[in-house]
Amino acid sequence: MRALRAAAASFLLFFAAGLALSWPSLRWPMVYDDLHLLRPFTPEERAQAWRSSWDPDGIEHPGFRPLTLLFNETRYRLFGENVAVHRVLLVVLFGLYASLLVGLAIELGAPAAGAIGGGLLLVCSRYSVYHYVWLTDGNHPFQGSLFALAALALVHGLRRRSWPRLALSLLSFVAMLLVREDGLALVPVLLLFGFAAAPSARRLLLAFSAALVTMSLALFLYRMLAVPGAPGPGLDVKSFLLAVVRSLNLVGPESFDGASRAVAWIWAAAPVLVGAGLLARRRAAEAGLAWLFLAAAVIACAPALTFRRDDMLFFPASFAALFYGTALPSIARDRRALRAAAVTLLASGAIGGAYTSRAFALNFHPDSARAIRWNAQMLYGPYAERATIPAERRAAVTRQLAAQGVASAADLPALGSRIGAARSGGPFHPARPGTLFYPPLPENDF
Repeated sequence: MRALRAAAASFLLFFAAGLALSWPSLRWPMVYDDLHLLRPFTPEERAQAWRSSWDPDGIEHPGFRPLTLLFNETRYRLFGENVAVHRVLLVVLFGLYASLLVGLAIELGAPAAGAIGGGLLLVCSRYSVYHYVWLTDGNHPFQGSLFALAALALVHGLRRRSWPRLALSLLSFVAMLLVREDGLALVPVLLLFGFAAAPSARRLLLAFSAALVTMSLALFLYRMLAVPGAPGPGLDVKSFLLAVVRSLNLVGPESFDGASRAVAWIWAAAPVLVGAGLLARRRAAEAGLAWLFLAAAVIACAPALTFRRDDMLFFPASFAALFYGTALPSIARDRRALRAAAVTLLASGAIGGAYTSRAFALNFHPDSARAIRWNAQMLYGPYAERATIPAERRAAVTRQLAAQGVASAADLPALGSRIGAARSGGPFHPARPGTLFYPPLPENDF
């Protein structure tokens, strides 16, 4: 009951923080992948998503994600071209996901204040911008909510020896995989959480593990048959280690001014300092839980062995935030100076993360060089012949690009020159409407 009350109260905090962070973007139009992914699909396309790759246009990376297609269509049929409502929905979903994580952390033994602090770090993290500003990436909090539900159902199922709750956990996890199959990396994470919650229920956990692994393996094998072009497991250790390092720096290592540089340096050192503090307090109960969340963050980086991008740090950043939220109270217990340092670190992560997030979100501003370039690729570049874009949206993007002097593929070289000039000489923040600017914290992964 304590976990439920804390989760419910934290939702209001996370929703308010997410809404404040996303507020400027509520009036920004769709961008890049949004243009062709959020739309109605034909019955044939919906059926095909269960037999082949999820993107009927063949633009996105191949994958087996039928529930992402249904999620995108449902959003479009409910809200159409109203981007403000779309983004508020993502804030709600993100708040729900973060509050479910808080409930899970408390169930596993984390102090409520620390769990809520970790959730706030996640919402304010620079990596979270993708998931409430970029409509396409709204499938991540949808996926995350299903995983959190699976974890909570597993915890309660093991403790109460309840097969219905264990069945709910399995179904939620499989649904999560049907949103994004990279969730397969979370199989060991879910089992670790189950063991931490009920170490005495080993036989029941073993039976659940057999069912979970069997269902996950079956889905993976079906994916291989249905989507032969989908990437298989990789061995890019360098990308994996880079993902681990980046996920532990929740404000991001890049900076654009003195304040963001100071926060980036602080959080570059945070994993080492917090880890050292935990080693000194290794007998505290919360220390073991903090190491569990750190292990979960590292395991969740496994998809980077195949393909790494910052928007794929959703789960690693989530567990890293819980690592800090659980570790800092353990380190600072009964020590006033350390308590002040812990509060300062949490505040710098939340405030500094919000500061860098607002700057990073400018990549999706309609006059951003990044957004203009992305949209030009969809209308006049390599994806022009394949992208299925609703007529009203296409007309709006056509006007947006025409205001920047782009009316055909022939105008793309000149656009590249203008972007290069903005990159070297600015402006670096929005000016008059229609004035191209280069974002101060540019997105470099797409």
